[in-house]
Amino acid sequence: ARYAVDIELAHQAGAGDRRAQTELARRMAPRTLRLARALMRGSFEAEDGAQLAMIEILKSVHGYRGDSSLERWCDRICARTVIRHARRLRSQKDKVVELHPEIHARPVSHGASSPEHARTMASREVADLFSGLSPERAEVMVLKHGLGYSVREIAQIMVCPEGTVKDRLVRARKDIRKRLEEQDKAELVRIGAPR
Repeated sequence: ARYAVDIELAHQAGAGDRRAQTELARRMAPRTLRLARALMRGSFEAEDGAQLAMIEILKSVHGYRGDSSLERWCDRICARTVIRHARRLRSQKDKVVELHPEIHARPVSHGASSPEHARTMASREVADLFSGLSPERAEVMVLKHGLGYSVREIAQIMVCPEGTVKDRLVRARKDIRKRLEEQDKAELVRIGAPR
């Protein structure tokens, strides 16, 4: 089987083998945290979402059959869990999901021209663009363009019709395009202003 090692790890973890569970958690924890941060746009609540996802992964691992890589299988569970968590938070009036780009940015010690600095700046620019999107539109953009899921897979993860996913993707792209055009106009005004 193509994913024989993954199947064996999942089988052992699902049977309660502590070492296998620890190995699975070690392997998937950074990935689930990255996905949670992306889906929740850097919210300080993303770590809770990632922890909930890891719990769900460990509870469900006995169901892994090797149809895809273990990482891809875990991504689906993580995305569903984090999206549910984010929706729950949004429904509570006293908790607001905010963008905190500083969570994504690591201190740069290599100077302004290092690849690390370029990645940090790009991450901030993407986070800024996504901050203007509704949570639902940001979620579909992350799942489609960040993780490469198909419209059908996103509809299954988000438990909504494919048409809704397509509509959110189209509207999110329009929102981002409009925001980029506004930034370009602002930059032209700034450059053209007398000094």
